[in-house]
Amino acid sequence: MNKTKKKILGAALELFNTYGLPNVSQRKISEYLGISPGNLTYHFKKKENIEEALYFDLVNWISEEFRQMGEKEVSLQNLITFVDSFFVTIYAYRFVYLDIVHLMRNNDVISAHYKQLIISRKLQFLRMIEQFIDSGLFREAELLDEYEMLYKRIQIILDFYLSAEEITENAIGYRPMGNHTLLFMHSIYPYLTLKGKKQFQEILPLYE
Repeated sequence: MNKTKKKILGAALELFNTYGLPNVSQRKISEYLGISPGNLTYHFKKKENIEEALYFDLVNWISEEFRQMGEKEVSLQNLITFVDSFFVTIYAYRFVYLDIVHLMRNNDVISAHYKQLIISRKLQFLRMIEQFIDSGLFREAELLDEYEMLYKRIQIILDFYLSAEEITENAIGYRPMGNHTLLFMHSIYPYLTLKGKKQFQEILPLYE
């Protein structure tokens, strides 16, 4: 990717994150960069092309984090470190999550890819859970599709956590990243074995 494209994507990311996707036009991006609209459209014909480039950058970052997690020892500390890093990446591309409904309704490329992506992410999550069950940290499922339902809840947290934080921006103690990791930890606690709960109690003070 050439330097101009990288500059355009960097500027677009900053503007989308700051003002929201619907409020940023190609003209606003070109004005921010001090380039002509024609120069911008030479590299990205439509605003949707910029959205897609940034979205796939995000997907690739997260895929790499999953890959690295798969190479590490199975432990709650590594899982929580992974989740923490996951949320940092999400925050860096927060416009995707704050404007996810807008993207799903208006960008067919992203909408189609995302629908397939959540299927593959679910399979990655369930394989990870199997590893934690085998290690004795997570218990066996007690209900039909119990871990599938856990994935669904975590997916909702990931997709809409930042929106919930945005709504409470003026609340006392608001922080952009909030208590995301602690929220995740509490979500998995009911699924831990005694061994897992022991590790949990050792880690918890670091995030309270």
